[in-house]
Amino acid sequence: SANRQRETAWSYRVQSFAPAEVVPGFALHQTDRDVSPAQKNVTAGPGCPRGGGTGRCAELSRRRDFDLLGYRYSLLSAVGTGGANLVLNMLPARDEGEFAAFPAEDVAFFRQWLEWADRSRDLVASTRVLPSTSRPAAGSLDGVSLLRQDGSCTGAIFAFSPTATPLNLSLALDASLGCSPPHPSSGVPGLLLLRQIGSSDRSEPAGGWARQLLRAGDALALTVPPTTALALELEPFDGASLVAPLVLGAAAGAASLSADGALSLSRVVGEQGAAAELTVLLPPHGPGAVSRATLNGKVVRFDALPPLDGRPPAVRIRGAWAGERFGRAHEIVAAGGFSGGRWTGTFSVPAAVLEQLAARNRSYDLSYDLDPNSNDEANVPWLAPGRLLIWAKHKPAYAQMGLEHTVRHIHDRETYTHIPTPKVPRRTSLVRNLDRYKPLLNDSFNAAGSIDGTPLLMRKAYNTIAPSRARFIGHWADVTRLIKPGVQQTLALQLPPGLKPQGVHFENVESLLSDEAALLQGTEELPHLRTPRGVEEAT
Repeated sequence: SANRQRETAWSYRVQSFAPAEVVPGFALHQTDRDVSPAQKNVTAGPGCPRGGGTGRCAELSRRRDFDLLGYRYSLLSAVGTGGANLVLNMLPARDEGEFAAFPAEDVAFFRQWLEWADRSRDLVASTRVLPSTSRPAAGSLDGVSLLRQDGSCTGAIFAFSPTATPLNLSLALDASLGCSPPHPSSGVPGLLLLRQIGSSDRSEPAGGWARQLLRAGDALALTVPPTTALALELEPFDGASLVAPLVLGAAAGAASLSADGALSLSRVVGEQGAAAELTVLLPPHGPGAVSRATLNGKVVRFDALPPLDGRPPAVRIRGAWAGERFGRAHEIVAAGGFSGGRWTGTFSVPAAVLEQLAARNRSYDLSYDLDPNSNDEANVPWLAPGRLLIWAKHKPAYAQMGLEHTVRHIHDRETYTHIPTPKVPRRTSLVRNLDRYKPLLNDSFNAAGSIDGTPLLMRKAYNTIAPSRARFIGHWADVTRLIKPGVQQTLALQLPPGLKPQGVHFENVESLLSDEAALLQGTEELPHLRTPRGVEEAT
């Protein structure tokens, strides 16, 4: 629903020239009304007058269907592209268990973004497609800007990665966005603080964090993680008004600078195993230089940065966050390449992943029927979010034909919903016959798999509850009970001949963040690290 929402909003804006006031914003999926095999045999009775194998029972039809791990992506998609007319298609209120278990942090997330849309009506009215991105499509980054029309380059930017790989955003803060840098003779630095104010990743700090210091005319560069929506804010920055150190590059609970130059940073978190570069902007009224720096209680090395181009003085701390990196849509790479048929790859799952899943089950305490022969709860991948899943997603037919560029930039209304192939495989006919695509793959294609020789129950994945050929997107398996934390294991898949998966990934894992005990290490121990994309502008 999120990807279709953005694609539809793009069409309204770019093709129909619709103003933001009339563009709809549909969030969350509508519950599929097709019933499970168990419900088809319900006998007639109170609340289910039709019963008796008719296949319909309003009393039992799909009560439990909330997508805990996907709703944030959908909500941010709707707020960013259709914030003037928000419609929530689904709330965890039909099933008493879902309603009672819904975490308080998620209630707060809903309220935060509904209130943001109301409070930011001027920004919503200025919603525009980012000039550096293409039409929303599988494998491509897309986004919108919601900037004030006074040339100040302030407001919000929403960026979306619908794919299982990280995507880079490079955006010039220039006239293409309506940004007007201050005239040099004005003496105004024109600095802008880029803050992350929202993410679909549940591990991200709720209060957001400061990313970069920019000015109109600069290039904003950052990486959007796999299957993630980011909400960013550009606001004016005046270094003279700083009363405490400001950390750029990571979320920080507190920062202070003593009279003798001791810099203390506490409750700073970052993604485990990731390269990091923190820039700490210093207040103008204080000691002349930093004499000592501590991060989460441990002394760290730092470099002093002089005040240049109107920027305040700063210090920089480089290194890497401790721990093994295992993020969203972590990929299992095929051993020795893959040309079809038998696929093998090795992986190691950190103990922190299983701890995250266990914590989710405690915070979202719902009992699901995971017997695949009982009802459809076990066969719906977005339910029971405490499971560790492996997905084999298959390449669209147009990618196998070498037509990625053609299809990406023309109207394919089924971009996100199935694996299409044109009836007539000529490029000219492809453009004319997009609405007549038929699925290349369907549920007659089976897959088998094993982990360390133990067979997996490979299930067919659809983006609806009821199986449909037009909604088939790949195969998946629940591997939770077969994982040995910290041990290298082997995944083997047997796929249809000639079928090359787009990728094999883990799902239901959010970013693993290092806590106060996982400290940034000195750069002298990590000569291989390079500065992450997007950090250069912060320095």
